[in-house]
Amino acid sequence: MADKFSLKERIQTFHSIDSLTYSMQIVSIIKLKKILNLITSNRPLSYSVEQIMKMVICNKLKQGEDTTKEKKHLVITILSNRGFCGDFNGEIRKILAKNFHKKSENHTYFFIGKKGKEVFKPNLYNDSHYFSLFSDSSDPKHAGEAAGEISLKKLNLLVQEIIQLVKENKVTSISLAYNAFESILRQKATLKNLFPLQPGKEDYELAEKFIFEPQINEDIFINYLSDYLTTVLYLHILESEAGEMGARFIMMKNATDSCKKSITELTLELNKIRQAGITKDLSEIVSGFKVLRKERG
Repeated sequence: MADKFSLKERIQTFHSIDSLTYSMQIVSIIKLKKILNLITSNRPLSYSVEQIMKMVICNKLKQGEDTTKEKKHLVITILSNRGFCGDFNGEIRKILAKNFHKKSENHTYFFIGKKGKEVFKPNLYNDSHYFSLFSDSSDPKHAGEAAGEISLKKLNLLVQEIIQLVKENKVTSISLAYNAFESILRQKATLKNLFPLQPGKEDYELAEKFIFEPQINEDIFINYLSDYLTTVLYLHILESEAGEMGARFIMMKNATDSCKKSITELTLELNKIRQAGITKDLSEIVSGFKVLRKERG
C-alpha cells in the first residue's frame, strides 16, 4: 500500500491535470459556438454559389465543351491544427487509403492543417503539398487578421495555386476529404467531389431559365471557378474546425471525468491509511491505559 506522502502527490497531480483539461474543455465549447455561427451565416452563400456553378457547367456542356474529362486529380485534405482530438485525423487517413493509391502519378495532394506533416509524411504520397491557413499575428503580411482564425489572404493564395494548375491542365478534377460536423458527439469523415460538378436533370432545367451574357468563355469560367472554390473551401474548413473542437471537447471531458474518478479513488485510499493510523494510535493508548491500571491495581 502506498504511503500518505505519495498519495497526496498523486492527488495533487490529478487536480492539476483536471484543471487543465477542464480549461481546454471550456475553450473548445466557446470556440465551437463561434464557429457554428460562422457556418450558419456562410452556408446559404455556399449553396447558392454551388448551384450557379452547376448552371455554368450545364452551359459549357451545352456549348459542346467537355468538362468531365479527367487527366490529373487534385485531392484536398483538411486536417486538425492541434492535437488532443482523438481519432479525428485517423478517419481521414482511412478515406484516403481506401479511395486513392499512395504512389499514383496522376494525383496531387494538398494537405491543409498544421498536423498535415505528422499524419501524412512527405514521402507517403507522391506530389504532396502542405498548407496552414490560420493567421499568425507575428507575420506583418496578415496584419488586421485575428490570430488563430482562418486567413482569407492565405486561402486566396491557395485557390490561386489551384487555379494555376487548372489553367495548365495539370488538374482536371478536384476532390475534398474532410470531417463534416454533424454534432458535438459526431464528426463524419467525408469525401466530396468539388470539380467538375455533375449536374442533375433539375440543374439542366434550371439552367434553361437563365441567359448568360456574354457567353461563358474560358476567362469567365476560371474567374467564377476561383470564387466558387474560395467560398466552398472556406465553409468546409469551418466545418472541419467545428468537428475538431467537438472532438477535443469530448476528449477533454472524458479526461476530466477520469481525473475526478482517480481523485476520488485515491482520496478514499488516503482516508483508509489515515483511519488505520488513527485506529493504531487509539489501540496503543488503550493498551497503555490498561497496563497503567494493572500496575496501580
